[in-house]
Amino acid sequence: IHAYAFQNCLFEKIDIPDSVTTMSARAFYNCTKLSEVGYPAGWTTVLNYYTNNTTSYNDGNSYYTSPFEGCTALKKLRVAEGVTMIPKHAFRKATGLEEVVLPSTLNAIEYGAFYGCTALQKISFSSENNVQIISQSAFEGCNLQDTVDLSAVCVISNYAFAGNQDLKGIICLFDQCVADTAFSDMKNGIYRVCKAFQVCSLFTCHLNSPILFL
Repeated sequence: IHAYAFQNCLFEKIDIPDSVTTMSARAFYNCTKLSEVGYPAGWTTVLNYYTNNTTSYNDGNSYYTSPFEGCTALKKLRVAEGVTMIPKHAFRKATGLEEVVLPSTLNAIEYGAFYGCTALQKISFSSENNVQIISQSAFEGCNLQDTVDLSAVCVISNYAFAGNQDLKGIICLFDQCVADTAFSDMKNGIYRVCKAFQVCSLFTCHLNSPILFL
């Protein structure tokens, strides 16, 4: 699905076929009434909307963003069973998104998948959570509120949850690989763990430097 393919359309719901593997950034740009998306199980790639390729993200030009940029009515995303990964930049800066429900089949959340979703307060993992990898900046700059149980996740990468200052707590285990900046806050260039933690059960033997709970 190419960039701007459905720009400014007024439909409220769309079911994207599972055969769709690639969508360009801004494919559904400014579809302000779109509130429900049928997530395609085969989706693996988001293309740069300027060059229509997968070259490195250039934040200065913002050529990489979500296919759903400007879809301000899209408040809740339910990812269907059978989906195994959420591709990089999939919902980057989808600023209306408030809740994400993830399936038991999900294995990986890729780079920047929900980066800058400033209204995103809740992520719900399946009770049979099989997520193995949460990649760099996957939930950076969101507004998560609750305690997040990450005990089933094997790898949590740099800045995966950075900047979520109202996050109440996290639950991890000893045998996980957690980057030392996974939960950092970059204010004034200083790494700080999310300051509002009320429940702290983070243990890991793979940290490169100590974590300070503020």
